[in-house]
Amino acid sequence: MAKQKRSGKKKCVVLSQYFPPDMGGAATRCDNVARGLSMSGWDVLVITGIPHYPAGPNFDRGKLRLFYKEERDGIDILRLWMPPLAHNAYWKRLVLHAFFCFALLFAIPASIGRKVVFAASPNFFVMFPSFMYKLLLRAKLVRNVDDLWPEVFYELGLVKTRILRKVLDFVSRLTYKIANSITAISPAYIDLIREKYRIPENRLKLIEVGVDTEQFHPLEYTKEKNFVVMYSGILGILYDFRSLIEAAKSLEDIADIQIVIRGVGEELPLIESLMESYKTNNVLLDTTFVDITELNPILNTADVFVLPMVDLPSSDRGLPAKLFQYQSIGKPSLVASHGESARYVKDTKSGVVVRPENPEELASAIRWLYGNRREAEKMGQAGLDHVQKNLSTVGIGRRMAAVFDEVLGKY
Repeated sequence: MAKQKRSGKKKCVVLSQYFPPDMGGAATRCDNVARGLSMSGWDVLVITGIPHYPAGPNFDRGKLRLFYKEERDGIDILRLWMPPLAHNAYWKRLVLHAFFCFALLFAIPASIGRKVVFAASPNFFVMFPSFMYKLLLRAKLVRNVDDLWPEVFYELGLVKTRILRKVLDFVSRLTYKIANSITAISPAYIDLIREKYRIPENRLKLIEVGVDTEQFHPLEYTKEKNFVVMYSGILGILYDFRSLIEAAKSLEDIADIQIVIRGVGEELPLIESLMESYKTNNVLLDTTFVDITELNPILNTADVFVLPMVDLPSSDRGLPAKLFQYQSIGKPSLVASHGESARYVKDTKSGVVVRPENPEELASAIRWLYGNRREAEKMGQAGLDHVQKNLSTVGIGRRMAAVFDEVLGKY
């Protein structure tokens, strides 16, 4: 993998179970960081799994190999074999996380000479092999936080005993303590880590997921009919599709409005059941897998993007990667949340905010956007201006490179 022309560059390794063409925020985060760092002059190695999220491994390449190498956009990628399991049950997720973290230990020799380790995903679990990388490579360790584990397990009711919570909190505190720096995608994540785990402020950095503004951008698109309100992304448990479908049912009196739900994920059976139960005629469910490089034209068919969050603290604290992609298309966002997503949309004046799990408010907001196209266009432009100025891949790469330079100089 190593090339002579890169010999003078500073070297880092990114450890992430998920990487494009995997879907989801973790893959997007890793991709933006890796390419941004490369643009900032770093020699980047990504160690990841073969494409496997969310439907299970794609064995087109690597079926009979434990690993294979590739290069993309100047980034070296080492892909490790993954078990043939889909992400449709918690036990399967845990098996995949454990397998990947164990497999990472055998990839340490490929990282010799790397001075910074970026522990990306899976959250929490990846810190255990990352600590071995730190010790054996004598490298600095930067921990990524794009979700809060084990807190999300508590809120979903998966951890019920006080003793187990105490153990998980103790281990979680250690994973924060061993990192030289921590980069979180949301201000609320930083607040919790600082207050609960007593991590010094100077080790906590806010670096949002960001967006590739060259890959996601407005297109000239002539529509024949329909005002399209689109959700695009993983069909996961932190999104409230029940309220969205109930809102769609109450909008059937406006024949021009169409709700599009596109993506795949564990909530697909629930969505199909709700659509059958409510007998909606204005909801289109699209589960076609689309590579991220082909997604831009599809997103450009939307007039409004909708982000219906469930009413949970973990949902409130997060700032989903898809929200930046929505903004990069230049369309307004309708966000059902009273957390970070709502604050962000209000601050950037890029959409409309309603309370979570409230189909009446959701439907009312869609009606307003439908009837106020000029105001909606202004919101879309405001979001586009914001991400282009502040959250492009280049900008994210510069900010992350500054964190890497700081840990190299300070510790």
